[in-house]
Amino acid sequence: MKKISTADRVNFLRAWDSCHPAEARVCNDPIAVKLIRPGMGILAKTGLGRKLFLKMINPVQRAIAGFIPLRTCLIDDNLQAAINNDLEQLVLLGAGYDTRPYRFKDLKNRVKVFEVDLREIQSIKQDRLTKAFGSVPDHVNYVPIDFEKDDLGDCLSSKGYATDLKTFFIWEGVTQYIDAKAVNRTLTFVARNSKPGSSLIFDYTSPDVIDGTNENPLARDLVELAQQLGEPFKFGINPGLIGEFLSQRGFSDVEDYSADELIRRYHTPANRRSVLDLFHIVHAGVGKPSNWP
Repeated sequence: MKKISTADRVNFLRAWDSCHPAEARVCNDPIAVKLIRPGMGILAKTGLGRKLFLKMINPVQRAIAGFIPLRTCLIDDNLQAAINNDLEQLVLLGAGYDTRPYRFKDLKNRVKVFEVDLREIQSIKQDRLTKAFGSVPDHVNYVPIDFEKDDLGDCLSSKGYATDLKTFFIWEGVTQYIDAKAVNRTLTFVARNSKPGSSLIFDYTSPDVIDGTNENPLARDLVELAQQLGEPFKFGINPGLIGEFLSQRGFSDVEDYSADELIRRYHTPANRRSVLDLFHIVHAGVGKPSNWP
């Protein structure tokens, strides 16, 4: 049986959470369920299926299922803030089955949108979008890339990316899977090829998760799961150094969010569940700090 990719797993978890009753869910992504891998929909769409899913998975997978909806909420909130602040261009780096270009109505006919990912994933996604909507929405530019092999600038420019537009970059669930050179190349491109006022949001884990020295008992299980899926972890950043790390690469106004901060922001008694606390999410602006004259 073919392994289920991390892109499929993340989309399923968005759908699984979104299919809960309104008071019991964390995020709200009604399109994710339309893109679920065939055969998995019943585990999201019905109350019995959702309960069965929780019984089928192990503790680290349950903790991931708690983290993904929180991450979705934070990125959604930052995207909406960017739209409200005259966003001109959106780039999804490692888009997977991200549905934001299709559920944020303000993007269509107003913002240039680029989805950047492996060609194979984009092909599957376009097939699923066609089945869901009758055709692939025409306001999205699909940019095939392998972050470790291809030049992001060349790939984007070939599809019409403009360096003089205010841009929001979403880099969700990617950095841990690529090497340090690819991470640095991507950050360098964003910092050097974006209009002032642009920004970037991404999630990351710490080096001690990668090297096995993290004391959280779920850390080793997380790394082993990634290895089993054929998508091993490669890169981490120390959360205590994230501000310096990004400022050295041309970013400012760094906001770093831990899992505890996400829980305080989005959990209620009705939707509370176990959350993996091995990732941080960081939002940063391009260029000099906003409080400079």
